[in-house]
Amino acid sequence: MFRRNFRNVAVQLGKISQATVSSNAAESSRSERMEKLRNGIVEAIVSLDINVRPIYLDVQATTPTDPRVVDAMLPYQLNDFGNPHSRTHAYGWETEKAVDIARKQVADLIGVANFYRVAGKNHTYIPVKSNGVIDLEVLEEAIRPQTSLVSIMAVNNEIGALCRRKGVFFHTDAAQAVGKIPLNVDDLNVDLMSISGHKIYGPKGIGALYVRRRPRVRVEAQMSGGGQERGLRSGTLPAPLIIGFGVACDIAQREREFDYAHVSALAKRLIDGLNAGIPDIMRNGDPEMWYPGCVNLSFAYIEGESLLMALHEVLFKVEQSRLIA
Repeated sequence: MFRRNFRNVAVQLGKISQATVSSNAAESSRSERMEKLRNGIVEAIVSLDINVRPIYLDVQATTPTDPRVVDAMLPYQLNDFGNPHSRTHAYGWETEKAVDIARKQVADLIGVANFYRVAGKNHTYIPVKSNGVIDLEVLEEAIRPQTSLVSIMAVNNEIGALCRRKGVFFHTDAAQAVGKIPLNVDDLNVDLMSISGHKIYGPKGIGALYVRRRPRVRVEAQMSGGGQERGLRSGTLPAPLIIGFGVACDIAQREREFDYAHVSALAKRLIDGLNAGIPDIMRNGDPEMWYPGCVNLSFAYIEGESLLMALHEVLFKVEQSRLIA
């Protein structure tokens, strides 16, 4: 369809060019010739079928995804969706292997022998209390005059108030909390908040960073280039990922309360069933400040890693049955 329409345009433009050339002797000025050519081009475009999409000639701006690329991506959006950092089950192993292959393909293309990681310095790690909650007194003691940022996963407003009082910026990694519990950046007193799409059933490789305007937080760009996203993240925006991320956020917002009630019932069923059949089980974490979708248990007389490896086949089958259901 595209090629046929392109030929139609080419034929019509060819006629216009011939008419222009043949009339060159009669034309008195270059501007008149250009005006005639312009009008002819407009007529040729208008004569096209309006129900047919125009031919795309802007591949310097972006290109359509190669069908072979889509075919390679699709399994990792539907069935092989494991986190490549989850190294205790087959879903993670399969995805990690595919990611490693992709890393090598990128490196081969640009002639890079190896990838390197640089560890950050001058960080202070704050231990949590036995219930998994940050001790505010320990945090306050750890803030020194040169401290510029406090970063904590899923948070309460007291930490934000403490950071505001100490004059340091406060960042929270809300990837595990967004869409599961109510979050409000003003109520939490956060200066920066990061969230991720694949944690709320959106596509992988896309997320969002909230940066407070007042008081103004200035973030140094990690990539230079065209200045997209107000200079914070240069580079052409991945529209399909962004659209999918937005839809996932909308669904999470509308269905959060229902999901929370459903997950709470499942968590209770799991915990009650384990307690009824297995002795010496201890729940970890704060009994009040917890999300029911993350059940953390300790079993007496056995190491967690050994138990996990022993249950590998069971866990894999449970995951499969959940997907089928």
